Amino acid sequence: SLPEHMVPSAFVGLSRLPQTPSGKIDRKTLPDVEGVTVKTDYVAPRSEREAVMCQIMRNVISHDRLHLDRVGIDDQFFDIGGHSIFAAQFAMRLEKALGTHVPVRLVFECPTVRQMVGRLDESFGERLPPVVAVDRTAPVPASFEQERMWLANSLYAGQPVYNEGLPLKITGPVDTEALLIAVQGILDRYETLRTRLVSEDGRLYQRIDPVGALKVVFEDWSGGALPVEQVEQAAQERCASLIAAPYDLGEDHPCRALILKLSDECHVWCLATHHSVGDNWSLGHVMPSDIFELYTAAVEARAPELPKIALHYADYAAWQRSDAMSEILTTELAWWKTKLEGAPEVIDLPSDRPRPAKRDHQGSRIATAGFDKVEWRAIEDYAVRHNGTPFMVFVAALSGLLSRVTLSTDIVLGTPHVMKPDAALWDEFGYFGNTLALRTEVDGQASFDHLFELARTTVNEAFDHQYVPFEQVAAALSAKPSNATPVCQVLLVMHAYLDEGAFDRPDMAFGLLGNTHPQVSKYDLALNINPGATGVDMSVEYATDLFDETTIQRLGEMLQRFLTAALATPQTSVTALPLVDEAERELLLHDFNNTAADYPLEKTVIDLFAEQVLTRPDACAVIDGNRELSYGELDAASNRLARYLMTQGVGPERVVGVCLERSAQLIIALLAIWKAGGAYLPLDPDYPPERLAFMLEDA
Repeated sequence: SLPEHMVPSAFVGLSRLPQTPSGKIDRKTLPDVEGVTVKTDYVAPRSEREAVMCQIMRNVISHDRLHLDRVGIDDQFFDIGGHSIFAAQFAMRLEKALGTHVPVRLVFECPTVRQMVGRLDESFGERLPPVVAVDRTAPVPASFEQERMWLANSLYAGQPVYNEGLPLKITGPVDTEALLIAVQGILDRYETLRTRLVSEDGRLYQRIDPVGALKVVFEDWSGGALPVEQVEQAAQERCASLIAAPYDLGEDHPCRALILKLSDECHVWCLATHHSVGDNWSLGHVMPSDIFELYTAAVEARAPELPKIALHYADYAAWQRSDAMSEILTTELAWWKTKLEGAPEVIDLPSDRPRPAKRDHQGSRIATAGFDKVEWRAIEDYAVRHNGTPFMVFVAALSGLLSRVTLSTDIVLGTPHVMKPDAALWDEFGYFGNTLALRTEVDGQASFDHLFELARTTVNEAFDHQYVPFEQVAAALSAKPSNATPVCQVLLVMHAYLDEGAFDRPDMAFGLLGNTHPQVSKYDLALNINPGATGVDMSVEYATDLFDETTIQRLGEMLQRFLTAALATPQTSVTALPLVDEAERELLLHDFNNTAADYPLEKTVIDLFAEQVLTRPDACAVIDGNRELSYGELDAASNRLARYLMTQGVGPERVVGVCLERSAQLIIALLAIWKAGGAYLPLDPDYPPERLAFMLEDA
């Protein structure tokens, strides 16, 4: 059976479904739905407050793909189409309408109006200060997000680490002039696209150029004689070059717009941006409706009917830097320090190569095993039953998988989070993102249900403290690994569902133009979850100096297998959930484990080591972080220690306890004990003192 939010609330009979030129269903020409509700469990609001809450829930969740006639007090938010971003919008609009602070976690804890209304009188702390329009005669400070991107752009000068792009192929009889007007309208409408970042007296400011300062570039390629395939390939290369071109954020606009006319029936529109100017929500949800209205208005020779922008990105930046927010951020930062204290600085992923002393940020992106419609429905159903979201399910699954493959119980994931503290900002274009660190203590003997509860709590707590810039958190923790991203090296990105026909009109269709994404990776791994009409696609952006493609494919398959099994038997312990199928199990246990090799049985390890010292004394024998020891250096160091041990009575039949971290010193110690004729007893420094004392006494 379908989950509640997938059951149609009304029906309209049609002789046939209208289609776009690309053969997709043309949703924009479908008649309005005015049917009779088929829900049987509707319970009407009992008070004016409940009526307001139900109406806000309906308005937040209703959109082009989902029409809700009404929402009752027992309708579960996530069961009728809600997700994490909608939860943030719902909480924000409730707060504004009811005049009381409503944290996002309350939506997860009380997903129905009946449940929530009983808790609204509780104290959840102070409301955030309001975002207000600022005086533009005074300098406008850069936001924390812009400052982060400005610093990163300076650090990685010339590298497209934070370059983004949306190259779209448009099929159909396009009015080229109207398309130019529409794209220019986008550039003129949103200030962030025309904003440069300038440093003055040690502070970073926004310099917003006037309307018209940023122009769309048009190139007519329709007169050539090349075959269609070659023209499209050339267009893809042109877009890739535009997207990868470096930015000087103080001199250049952080946005470039290009329109290519390939033929009367085929155009390409490429919007290239630096990450400082926008996020996925802006590109995928704010822009489509605007470009559609601007184009239609240009075709019909009328003024576009777009909602007035009440608050701009500059107002958000000034709000961030206000004294009132400074006090809130100080309190939230203290929470983050406590939450992440003692967390591992670097996750020990099973990489194909050692971590280099300095990252070059070269990367690649590949598609991995995903989930079909039935499997995606199971993920949604599980989340609804446990008052959570599919994102929380993936947090639990990825944390469990990483715990298994790293042999660590302490897992920290990063996730980008959209922060919009006022409802008016949801329709504004800009970079409203912050990275949240999600720390989960994984108990391998506990069930997946238990792991999900931990993940849900972790996510809700992070949402409650979302406004502290990630850089401030990293600085407070004194995170210093120069060859890895601080705090978290694995990113989980859950993309809000975007209908691939969101840009389509009756007379033309839009589709992505090939792979133009820069070959970079900001993290060791970044897992992208992309829900769609046919299920869930997963892709991984990974650091190529650490991983081979086959390793990433295998990790993706492990995650798919782990989560599928967890949903089927959620009471199973995390360590008992399968990571490999029978064929791969055979490969691991037998083929890969076939490591037998001939060696001289009459020689000891010390004899074999001595041969290496004689034949290649300068070759590297041990790598310990930034320190390397050659065979000659290792031999000399172990000889010195062996001579000392012999003066202390070490020899045959004598056992020497070794309590050292894994390091070059450990290798020196083991060789020295063997050279002295003794045996060693390994003692793990992480063992409790009582355990170590027992081992020493027993030995």
